[in-house]
Amino acid sequence: MKKTFYVVASAVLSLLLHVFVLRAADRLQVSVFQPREAEKKPRRIELNTRNLRDQVFKPRTVKQQSEVTIKELRETIKNSKKIEKVFEANNLVEKPKPKLRLADLGRNMLKPKLPTAPAPMAATAPRPKIVEIDAQGLSAERLSIKRQLHAKVARTDVSAEQLPSLLPHGPLTTGSGKTWDVGMKLGGLPGVGSLQLGGLPGQGILDRMTVEEARRRGFGSLAEAPDLPSIGTKAARGRSHQVKELDTLVSVTMTVHEERTGGGFFRIDIAPNERSERLRPIPKDILFVVDCSASISGAKLEQFKAGIDGALPYLTKRDRFNIISFKDKANKCFPDFVPVKEESIAAAQQYAKQLSRGGMTDVFAGLMPAVDVDDDATRKERPLNVFLMSDGKSTVSGSLANEELIRRIVKMNRAHVSIYSFSAGKSANLFLLDFLAYHNRGLSLHESKLADFRGELVEYISSHASLIVADLEYLAPEELRAEIFPKRLPHLYRGEALSIYGRFPPATEEIVISIVGRDASGDLEELIFRGKVAESEKASARLTLDWAAQKVFHLIGLRTLEPSPRLDQEVRELAQKYNLFVPY
Repeated sequence: MKKTFYVVASAVLSLLLHVFVLRAADRLQVSVFQPREAEKKPRRIELNTRNLRDQVFKPRTVKQQSEVTIKELRETIKNSKKIEKVFEANNLVEKPKPKLRLADLGRNMLKPKLPTAPAPMAATAPRPKIVEIDAQGLSAERLSIKRQLHAKVARTDVSAEQLPSLLPHGPLTTGSGKTWDVGMKLGGLPGVGSLQLGGLPGQGILDRMTVEEARRRGFGSLAEAPDLPSIGTKAARGRSHQVKELDTLVSVTMTVHEERTGGGFFRIDIAPNERSERLRPIPKDILFVVDCSASISGAKLEQFKAGIDGALPYLTKRDRFNIISFKDKANKCFPDFVPVKEESIAAAQQYAKQLSRGGMTDVFAGLMPAVDVDDDATRKERPLNVFLMSDGKSTVSGSLANEELIRRIVKMNRAHVSIYSFSAGKSANLFLLDFLAYHNRGLSLHESKLADFRGELVEYISSHASLIVADLEYLAPEELRAEIFPKRLPHLYRGEALSIYGRFPPATEEIVISIVGRDASGDLEELIFRGKVAESEKASARLTLDWAAQKVFHLIGLRTLEPSPRLDQEVRELAQKYNLFVPY
């Protein structure tokens, strides 16, 4: 009986134990082993945006330009090596074929006996002197350059002291409808049209040409910028001036970035070399225009005054200068421009030292006396540079809006005065200052750190003391003309590099551009550059952004002079396409 009880009890206990174990097992969750994945870092979103001002207003010395070029080349080489490694890792590069080597025989045994190729001619090599030119084969652009040459036309040997008529005697009608009673007329030269009284084919055309005529004839820079300064103004007054070759006096380099779809972008850098010592500095007039109104803080005014004090000693003996201070009205230091002498510099420094802030601001009133000057012979021979130091904020009642002020100054600037805007600190009307400079052949420099303003002004004026070629203009083929920026070039200073940005269409093999300016003698200095696209240095995709920034800035400038919804749309599309930050 007891034995049976123990058997039943043990069976019940065993059953209860199994039930307990099964229920406990149901509550346990055994997960399948999975290898632990490495934690991924959150992806950083990088926007390749560029400030428009930084791309357009960046003056470069020759040394700075060479440093930028070297940096771009290193970046291109670095990227090309990375791509080469990827191709090698995926067996996309053909293995080099083994070279045949012969013992005891030099490599010269394997070289073909070919004639020695002539050394390539540099892009800026001197050109032969032109004695006679076939006018029938030249375009209007080439005929417009003033030269001492003879057109290749039929000639008649005249033994008598009279010239036979080439046309019947009678009135000669010009394209403008005027008639003159003359007895001869030169044969029609292509691209020149009817002659004006006292003019010859290819002389004075740029001086007399209007914007409408330039567009009709297809000139590049003249068709884009209103009221461009004339070249060879002395020649227009009846004096004969020759065209000199600038090719050997400057170093010209071209870098290109080709697109996969064809075409691409280019940058041409022009910098005077050691041979440019032949070019004498052009005498110029310097005008400091300083804002002394209450909107200028005391610390900022002290920087303005210190900048003038430090810059005056760097003016050359050939220069003249003056100072204008303004609040709601302008006040001159001297009645007119004075030569650079110790006593005049001392008087100007004393004048700047006693300037004090106060009153309302009228930027237009301060700048108007600087640009409202006659386009006389003196102004043509002596370029005028205006250095405006202001925050660009007018506070007088009824002050002009930014666009209207810019339009009035551009219209008044008949003498083609160059305006350089300098500002500092966190508060400045950069739109006004930037486009006052852009439309008047100048530059706008803004120093965010107020303490660095004096050094920035002194460094710029000291590095731009020697002006060697003034009133630069360029001519380019029609397929390149519309996409070259800037449309107006600044003066060329010794020690400074100029850059021209452009875009070329597919199948372009060569970039050709002609640049003309005026030297200290009033003669024309001409540079003709030819660069092969395939042989040029390769640039990174950053060149695309530089070109886009130049074009966007040009479009905003056009919109400032003449508002247009089409220009607004084009600016937005370009800025979005190239990730450009437009601060206006």
